[in-house]
Amino acid sequence: MSYIFETKQLKILDLATQIYEYKGMQRLIGERHHTALQKLQRITMINALKYTMQLDSFYFANTKLIQMVDYKSSIKNNDDMILMGYRDALVYIFNDYEFIDLLPIEIERIYLEMSLGNNAMIEKIKQQNTSMLHTSTQAYYEQISDHYNALERVLTFIYSFNKEHIFEEDNRKLTHLLLTLLLLKSGFIVVKYHNIEQYIAERADEYLEVMQPDSPFVDFYCFYLEIIHQCYEQFFNQFELINMNKYDPYYRVLEVINQSFTPLSRTDIELKLADISRKTIERALVSLQKDDEIKKVGIGKSTKYTLNTMFHVKGKSK
Repeated sequence: MSYIFETKQLKILDLATQIYEYKGMQRLIGERHHTALQKLQRITMINALKYTMQLDSFYFANTKLIQMVDYKSSIKNNDDMILMGYRDALVYIFNDYEFIDLLPIEIERIYLEMSLGNNAMIEKIKQQNTSMLHTSTQAYYEQISDHYNALERVLTFIYSFNKEHIFEEDNRKLTHLLLTLLLLKSGFIVVKYHNIEQYIAERADEYLEVMQPDSPFVDFYCFYLEIIHQCYEQFFNQFELINMNKYDPYYRVLEVINQSFTPLSRTDIELKLADISRKTIERALVSLQKDDEIKKVGIGKSTKYTLNTMFHVKGKSK
């Protein structure tokens, strides 16, 4: 048994067990959910761009993110180029992850997609750190033959890759892409339909701490188990709502607003309710305002919605 189980054993085992239980439940999400899954994948792409960039200190409006995912955005500056590159790399992984092996040449290809062809960095790595990528990827496959569990194997590689910092200032974004790739290849398909970075962003300080080169692996491992568990938990909560045909959009929109401690824009609500059309959400918002359940904050493009506190306490229905 590997050393990570020497400390925090119960927490690690409990989280890992629950994650594997969720993984086994994935088969319940069948063809009848095809349309919802397509919408969820689009939302996941948008959130992946938003929160990965945010973790790297780049901030974009939701409109820009949506346009980028829908290939409707014009490129105006270097930040837009960075956003487009990450989108292209993520699309490549989502579409072809089954055929992408964890090899140095594939990591370089993902990096070239992400960096829009930064061959200078690839040449620099080949001259200075060529053995690091080979050593890390070889260790990953050795763990497969040694029957390590998939989560431990994936996170061990990500921990080492982050620590080696081979791709310099681009390393963190590439780390997120490789984590997504390896989780998908290991059968944890939740990350294709529910974005993991949004939960990391909620714990940004802790994330930055565990991503430090001197951070103990056990802390890194526990952090990511908690994040993956939360991702699965929220994904299945979302599908419970989708499966409740009698659960009117009126109440689903109200619940989303109720669970938020800050006002939400219509776009924010759309991102959380992938199976409901924009027009349906708009009708629900109008009805909720008429019934004094919610109130509008701001005007025009800055319009957001929050609970009418005369009738509600946050987190509770009236």
